[in-house]
Amino acid sequence: MHLNIKVDMKKTFTNQWTKIAIVGILLTFATLWGNSLSAQTNLAPLATTNGQGSGGTTPYLWNWNTINDGNLGTCGTQTAFIWTNSPPNGTEYMEWEWNQQYPIDKITIHHAETGGRFLTGGTIQYWDGSTWVNHYTFSGLPQVCTNDVVFPICVTNKLRLANWVPGTGQNSNLNYREIQIWQGARPGTHAQLMNTGMKALNCGSTTDSVSVQVRNIGLTTLTTFWVGTTVTGTVNGSAFSLTDSVQYNGSLITGKSVTLYVGRINNINGSNVTITSWVHAPGDADPTDDSKTINLKTLGGVTSNPSPVNNSRCGSGSVTLSGGAVSGNTVFWYDQPTGGNLLGIGGSFKSPDVAAPTSRTFYAAGAKISGDSALTTGYAGTSYSGAGFSGGNMFDVTVKKGLVVDSFGLHINQTNIQRVTIYMKTGSYSGSTTNAGAWTLVERKEIKSKGFGAATSFVLSKPLVLSEGNYAFYIYANENLINQQQIAKSNSIIENTAIATLHGEALRDTFATVITPSTNQTFVWNGSFYYHEACPSGTRLPVVATAKPLAIGATLAKGSNFKGTYDAGTTNQPDIVANPDDIEYEITPPTGFVNSGHGSSGAWVISSVIARTVNGTTIPSGDITLTNPGSANGKLKYKPSANYTDSMIRVLINIRRNDNGCDTVLERYIFVAPRPDADFTFTTPCDGDYVDFTNGSSIQSGTISYDWKFGDGNSSNNADPSHLYGAFGTYNVKLYVISNYGYVDSITKSVIVNRVPTAGFTFVNACEGAAVTMTDASVVPSGAPSYVWNYGDQSATGTGATTSKSYAQPGIYPVTLTVTVNGCSNTTTQYVTQAPRGIPSFTVDLGNCDNKDVKFTNTSTKPEFGDYAYQYKFGDGSTATGPVVVHTYNTFSSYNAVLVASTELGCVDSTVVSVSLRESPKPVFAATGGTCTNETLNFSNTTNVPAGSINTYEWSFGDAFTSTDATPSHSYAAAGTYTVKLRAISNNGCEGVKESDVTVNLKPTADFVVDRVCLGKPSEFKNNSTISTGTLSYTWNFGNSNTSTSTNPSETYTSAGSYNVTMIASTGAGCSDTATATAVVAAIPAVNIAIASNATGDGTMKFSTNTTNVTYKWLFGDGGSSEVQNPVYKFPFGAKWSVKLIVTSPEGCVNMASTDVFVNPLSAESVNNANMVVYPNPASGRFFIRYNGNSSITAVKVTDILGKKVAEIEPVSTTSEVSFDISQYNAGIYLVTITDADGKTYSQKVTMVK
Repeated sequence: MHLNIKVDMKKTFTNQWTKIAIVGILLTFATLWGNSLSAQTNLAPLATTNGQGSGGTTPYLWNWNTINDGNLGTCGTQTAFIWTNSPPNGTEYMEWEWNQQYPIDKITIHHAETGGRFLTGGTIQYWDGSTWVNHYTFSGLPQVCTNDVVFPICVTNKLRLANWVPGTGQNSNLNYREIQIWQGARPGTHAQLMNTGMKALNCGSTTDSVSVQVRNIGLTTLTTFWVGTTVTGTVNGSAFSLTDSVQYNGSLITGKSVTLYVGRINNINGSNVTITSWVHAPGDADPTDDSKTINLKTLGGVTSNPSPVNNSRCGSGSVTLSGGAVSGNTVFWYDQPTGGNLLGIGGSFKSPDVAAPTSRTFYAAGAKISGDSALTTGYAGTSYSGAGFSGGNMFDVTVKKGLVVDSFGLHINQTNIQRVTIYMKTGSYSGSTTNAGAWTLVERKEIKSKGFGAATSFVLSKPLVLSEGNYAFYIYANENLINQQQIAKSNSIIENTAIATLHGEALRDTFATVITPSTNQTFVWNGSFYYHEACPSGTRLPVVATAKPLAIGATLAKGSNFKGTYDAGTTNQPDIVANPDDIEYEITPPTGFVNSGHGSSGAWVISSVIARTVNGTTIPSGDITLTNPGSANGKLKYKPSANYTDSMIRVLINIRRNDNGCDTVLERYIFVAPRPDADFTFTTPCDGDYVDFTNGSSIQSGTISYDWKFGDGNSSNNADPSHLYGAFGTYNVKLYVISNYGYVDSITKSVIVNRVPTAGFTFVNACEGAAVTMTDASVVPSGAPSYVWNYGDQSATGTGATTSKSYAQPGIYPVTLTVTVNGCSNTTTQYVTQAPRGIPSFTVDLGNCDNKDVKFTNTSTKPEFGDYAYQYKFGDGSTATGPVVVHTYNTFSSYNAVLVASTELGCVDSTVVSVSLRESPKPVFAATGGTCTNETLNFSNTTNVPAGSINTYEWSFGDAFTSTDATPSHSYAAAGTYTVKLRAISNNGCEGVKESDVTVNLKPTADFVVDRVCLGKPSEFKNNSTISTGTLSYTWNFGNSNTSTSTNPSETYTSAGSYNVTMIASTGAGCSDTATATAVVAAIPAVNIAIASNATGDGTMKFSTNTTNVTYKWLFGDGGSSEVQNPVYKFPFGAKWSVKLIVTSPEGCVNMASTDVFVNPLSAESVNNANMVVYPNPASGRFFIRYNGNSSITAVKVTDILGKKVAEIEPVSTTSEVSFDISQYNAGIYLVTITDADGKTYSQKVTMVK
């Protein structure tokens, strides 16, 4: 180490020490401190880092382990940050901690961003072993990548950077690459004078001295140095001067400090001096911090103790104690001989309550205090509110002298009752804004606030005794109306010689949200401290406060004769009585006492009874009577005089305990209540009106409640009710009035509800120019009705039961009739009409002929309102409506045409125009004759011929044919409806036309044929009639007087011949055609048969007939036939054969004849035999054979007429009768042959019928 030192021996001090001024130093060194730490070494890498944020996610630190890793990085790259609000709210900090103390005087901040997130201001704090100390505040750093902050050296093992102020741009989450912490120890020897003052501080002493605090901030341990002081000024009221010094011998290592005491001063009665102190260490590297001058005013101490006096009282409560203070001093009153709480200040003291029968010891100490002092920060600022309320202020306070704080001045932005809370803690609020457990409640109470700009006083019930040191306070009101002022951080310390307030925080929500101030701003306490400098004696003298027992427990109970209200007996709830009633109380003895012990020689006594109004007037002695206790409870009777109505009476009964003279007072308040007076008035009602009741009740004082009984079962508790009765009539209304003291009065009055008339009237509307009449039809009660008519046209009203009105203008008017009877009115309104008239007029376009159209045009003026109608009356009995009407007259003549105008309201007017016409021919014709196609229609013409004129005619038949004949004929080739038009033209210039439809129906074509038939056969008629559309009906005449309407009939004639048959075919429309033809009926030929035997004996027969001109067909019965006129035929065997002859004429007519032929050949017996009977015969199939011979039947055979066997029975089971059944065969003749036992055969013909 190389030193060039220039020494100037300028002054020799009285203590023979020489002050050496080092005016120039040139240092070159390489001395290590500790383990190779040199001066200006970066201490940050040796520290443990931590921090606190206010936003983001706990623990709020992002990449914070790189903040002291020695890597400076490059500007513009983010490395580490702590989460914050935008901007930071003042609760954030970054912290470094070492395992030993280091001197520090600079930090270097390496920012990471280039466009924001810069730190431009903050506070350097160091840990002094018990609390954080605000060491240095800086602001206005430029927004560049690297900044140095240089500050007075501090020696500590923990350092904080707090109260961050961001720059412009983004002002949350300030970013850093590295923060370097530089050790600030000087090389070599460096003693620093830190503080100087009085050892006894503000209270002085008879043996006080000057204190000088020296700290080693060099690298060399201090073993020997000197401190000295010069004191000048006033001490104990006299001029004073002192110069002295002392030597330190020891070992003061780097970072440590020591306090030395210089000189001896008696300043027990106070001082006002200037102290200049210095330190001299040989070889001190920097003498600029070796001296300090201060001005110091001390209060002084207590020179003698007070003389407190014990005291007592009757009953529990506060005892007034006297301290006997020495002149110039006062007394501090404590609850403990040491420590404890300061309860009060002053020569006399009201103790806290002492419970009887006990004593309590308090302690009095002499003290010297200054007059009232205050530190005021001003009354401005803003209050912050939030959902949780009760935000308020947190702020730090440095107490420089011992103080007693007895009250605060608060700035509350409201003028109402506020609940204010004060907390405090030692040290700083920093780090405890949301930690309620770190704070001690000082006091909470309600006060009346004075509003913005004024001090609201909060007087502490127990003064705060604050020794020198650092404290924090938190004050809030229940509506977060405590104001705080935002100022620049550089102006954030407000102080005087006794106390200083530092910057603080504004809170929203209790122990919760911290308000972020503006950039480079902070919040300060916005109010006042009221305090005294105080120097209490260390000696505390005991003083005893005693509470003597009372005769308590006696009562004024409700007596048996109590004509009033027994309540709490207090001013708010007094007992109540009203004149002329009385009330009586029973006096029960105090607890532990008996009635028999009452009296001046006993244990207790009623020493007095005092009864006065609360205004102090003594009531008459006769109003109150006392009966002392004896064998029973005492009695107190009170009967108020009338002139004490509405008075509050205070009754005091003094009960004395005879052993200690302590009195107990029984107090009872009695209110002499006024009685209410009921009365009311009411309106005269009509039925349907509310009756308004006006309360006229009165009472001297107090309130009245009401109970109305309306006489119809309804009631009300309103003061002035309105009531609606359901019907007219008389009702007895009763009003009860009840005072708030319970006294009742009533009154009854009759209310007559008049019946209301029912207004009504009839009216007759009138047309314009006539009067509308109106007649009263009201229903009125008995009484004289009056009428008022309002006509609805603003004209004068009318009176009377009947009235009429002609309105100036037609219209609909509301007419109102008001009927009044007995003061009750009813009104009805109806609308009457003064109907407007229409003005009829029309024009006529005249023709020349009576059958021409005449045009009528309506030119009428319509009425002013309402619907209207017009009708023409043409003078010929016909009418019409419409604005333009065309009418045709049927007769020539002169006519009066009338137009009638009618309004919907019944107003009718008319006008007439004359119309004259010439006669015109009026065609009349008719069609006669056939109305079927191709039939002739004849048209007759009966058209009139106007006199003196000639008609010509033009016919049109509707099928393109015309005629000019007067009476033409015409036929139509096709069916249809044709319009025939006849135009008759007169040479007088008139003409007429008539059209008539002629319907021509289709004519059918009748035709039929009939074949020739034989007599006895029906003639069949085939109808061939036709028509193109539709259907036909027919009428037949068969020429034999018989008829038919069938389409294809048949007729059977009874005789042969030719018949003329007529058929008429008809349509539904009446058209017909007739056809005629001849029906021929041929005769049936006659037939006969002649038979003769051929005489051959073989069954051959001859047949003949005389019928001629026919064809022949013979059927011989055995299957044989012949077609010759006279055949010869041989039968196969003998039998009876049926022979038929069928003849047919040329016309096809057939006839037949038949006969039986018996054939008996010579070799055969006759088929008829008496021995054989067949029955029944004929039969339908079953036959029976009975044999009458002498033998028996052995076989039966049946053959048909052709000889074919159809049945056979053999052998026969019986001899006399056999049956057989041939019903399965055809009807006819069969031959039955039997054979008997003799071999003989017998035959019999049988006929089977169906």
